[in-house]
This record gives sequence, C-alpha cells and structure tokens, in this order.
Amino acid sequence: MRRFVIGQAKNLIDQTRRRQPHHKSLRLLSLLAASDSAPVLSSPRLFSSSSDMSGSGSDSSPSSLPVTLDSLNPKVLRCEYAVRGEIVNIAQRLQEDLKINKDAYPFDEIIYCNIGNPQSLGQQPITFFREENVYVPDKKFHSFKKVARSMGYGENDVCLVSFQSISKGYYGECGKRGGYMEVTGFTSDVRAQIYKLASVNLCSNISGQILASLVMSPPKPGDDSYDSYIAEKEGILSSLAKRAKTLEEALNKLEGVTCNRAEGAMYLFPCINLPQKAIAAAEAAKTAPDAFYCKRLLNATGIVVVPGSGFRQVPGTWHFRCTILPQEEKIPAIVNRLTEFHKSFMDEFRN
Repeated sequence: MRRFVIGQAKNLIDQTRRRQPHHKSLRLLSLLAASDSAPVLSSPRLFSSSSDMSGSGSDSSPSSLPVTLDSLNPKVLRCEYAVRGEIVNIAQRLQEDLKINKDAYPFDEIIYCNIGNPQSLGQQPITFFREENVYVPDKKFHSFKKVARSMGYGENDVCLVSFQSISKGYYGECGKRGGYMEVTGFTSDVRAQIYKLASVNLCSNISGQILASLVMSPPKPGDDSYDSYIAEKEGILSSLAKRAKTLEEALNKLEGVTCNRAEGAMYLFPCINLPQKAIAAAEAAKTAPDAFYCKRLLNATGIVVVPGSGFRQVPGTWHFRCTILPQEEKIPAIVNRLTEFHKSFMDEFRN
C-alpha cells in the first residue's frame, strides 16, 4: 500500500513538474524518495496539499495552475442552467437585503416564479401519488404506449421508452429522486445494454423507490383511502388550473405579449415583442434582451422569472418562463406587479 501511495504521488508530482518546473510543492519529492525506513505520509496529506500547490508565492500564478477556465472544455463554459444563473443570484441577494432594509425596495418580498418545485413555494407534501398532470376539462392524459396499443401495434412493433419521475406531476416531490423507466419493442441484446447502463448508476434511495411504487399503484375505488386521495388530487389540480388561467389571461393583456393556453405541467412561456430601444439598451449592457427585461422586472417588483434565451428559443424571438406554482393567494399580487412594471417598461423604451 505504501509503495502504491508513493507511486501515485510521484505520478501526480511528475505531471505538476511538467506544467510547473519550479513549483515549491516539489519538496514532497524528496520526502517520497527517502528510504523504505522513512516515515510514510498519509494519503490525505499527499493529495490535499493545497497550501503547497497554490501558495501565495509568485510562482503560483493562475496561468501556472493545471486547471483554469482557459483549459476547461469550452462546452462546460457554454453550458447554462436556465433556471439558475445571474437573475436568481440577484434575487437571493435582494432577499437577504430585505431582511435588513425593508423600506429600500418597492416590494416587500421576493416571489420565485422560476422554480419547478411546488413544495419550495408552499405546497404541502401530498399523501398520495399519481402521474397525470393535465387540468383542462376538454383534454386527458394519454400515454404513448396506450395510444400505440390502441392502434394495434404490439410489443415488438414500436421501439418505445417511457419515463416517469416523482419530481414531476402535481405532487412535485423534487427532493425524493425516484422514478421508473419501461423499455418495450427492443431486442433482448439491446435491452441488456440499456439495463447495464442503468445499473452502473447508484439506485435511488429507499423513500424514492417507495414513492415511485405509489405513483404506479394509487388508491382504487373501494380502498379506505380513495376518497381522501381524490379530494387531495382534485384540490391541487383545480388550484393549478385557476392559477394558470389567471396568469395566462393577465399575460395576454400586456402590450406586445402573447401566451399559449396552459393545458398542463407547471409553466407559462410568453413571447414578448420588445421595442427596438429596449433591445439596443440590452446590447449596450451586454446581455440578452429577454434577460434585460427579466432583471428589470426583478429589481422593480421582486418577481423572479427565467429568460427564454436560456432555453435556446428561436433566434430573434424573446420569451420568459414563469411557473404557476406560487400559492394561489399570491397570484393577484403577481399580476398587479407584472402589469404595472410592463406598462412602465414599454413606456420607457417605446420606439
């Protein structure tokens, strides 16, 4: 074991030496090259010598480090997680400052309309689980598999992979990390490869697996819990439908904004036709026009939405994503703040 650790450390130092010939951390080499009777440094010491590897000396400038922004894969730098990012960071700073300077802003709270987690916005954990999340009266959820089978396609006729997660649907248990995948229509050798890849990952936690089984097998008519299950389900879905309709109607009343009907899920994605002056102001600020709009919205109202530019929208179009998940009693305040802000914004940048 001692020889293995020494060998690994020497390899690490050799790599460092090639990048940093005069680095002072090479002092470790003389320790490692000692006789077998010399005391052996523990592996945590060998691989966590941050004080040696990045000291304050002149020979430890950023350009001499083995990993820098310049050496990272460009795809890592271009990667963007639209739900987080600069606007959310600003919102969190405002939220902290509101605790100290309550009268410094034209709003008294931050309302997060960017988050796809209903429980983080006040929805209580539900008792029962099921997978549908459609709340318009004229449409129902139909799975691809159900439609394929109804059209006469059998098990081997269509290659189909179905996914479901307990993070999704109206229950929104985003922290439990459970779900399932069904694979149909593939040959046994392909299925074996898919199963192998799935098995490489660690399995979900026990509570996630239990909740996934409840999603697949909800209470049925005649069960003791069926009535309370239906009441809870319909209460959540009817509230989501009200919130979606209220926000959708409010957005479509705004100048230059169009929003499709919300038929399910948890989001609205309105398209905003921004004035040319606003686009020019965004370019001067070196930011995307919809991000410019969203930042101004946050600073004026405390409402957090996600710029559409983080979702690879059609070039030349501008959107923002807004969830319908803030609790129902907060929706009127969101509508009022958004309406007042948008009118002010359009007047300021009107062509």
